Amino acid sequence: MNLRSLFKKRNYLYLYNKYKSYPSTVNSFPNDYSEYESFKDILKYIAVENFEKVVAVASGPTAKNIEYNDKYLYFCTNNSIELVKNKVNYIYTVSDEFYLYKYLNSFKEDQYWVSTFFYFYLNSASESKKNDISKYLTNNSRSRKEFLITNEKNSFNSDKINSDIKEVFVKWKYNHFGVNSGFNNLVLSSIVANFANLPLVSYGLDMGEGGQYYFNKPSSLGRSIKGDFSKAKVTEFLKVLNNEVTFENNSNFK
Repeated sequence: MNLRSLFKKRNYLYLYNKYKSYPSTVNSFPNDYSEYESFKDILKYIAVENFEKVVAVASGPTAKNIEYNDKYLYFCTNNSIELVKNKVNYIYTVSDEFYLYKYLNSFKEDQYWVSTFFYFYLNSASESKKNDISKYLTNNSRSRKEFLITNEKNSFNSDKINSDIKEVFVKWKYNHFGVNSGFNNLVLSSIVANFANLPLVSYGLDMGEGGQYYFNKPSSLGRSIKGDFSKAKVTEFLKVLNNEVTFENNSNFK
């Protein structure tokens, strides 16, 4: 064990969020997901036809520049939820394990919350994360439906939904690798924009450009943000978006 990790506040918060009780707003009964067999079924649920634009908000410094509009649908992840909660209609996307448990055991919905998407590639490292989400969805619920999207078949139809996303990747000749939560957030928002034929706007996916900080605090940014592979993957996808959707990139990383 890395002894320095014992003294990191984030590790204590991780354990606290993982083992604390659900908030009182979480129901002790599940939602029914049997009718959601495709990504298009989710689009109907979130009533995407009521919106004029899709906006992806990551946690980089440019996230502070977002334009608020009640006719836009916002995708947020990790701490960028602080910028949209109680303000505009939003979908929360979860890939990171730390924020998964923070969400499950702390999130209290507001009137603007549309849904939550749990999105990640299932392998041995993410198996326990998937199991905890499955346990939650099997036994509990919130006021809006939350969707598990992975590459494994299960009772929540997550693989069928994921297959629709992969079909878009094939059409775009793109091979996805989720380098960080902000990137996955942009990818999910782009899929919605593609299916709904809506313009897409991105904020906060700065990849370390513009300073060593998030929108709300200074930070030492890791390889998932500043690393060469991560930047190459994001660059590849930005080129795809410029060709496939109406895309406005307001992040520092171009």
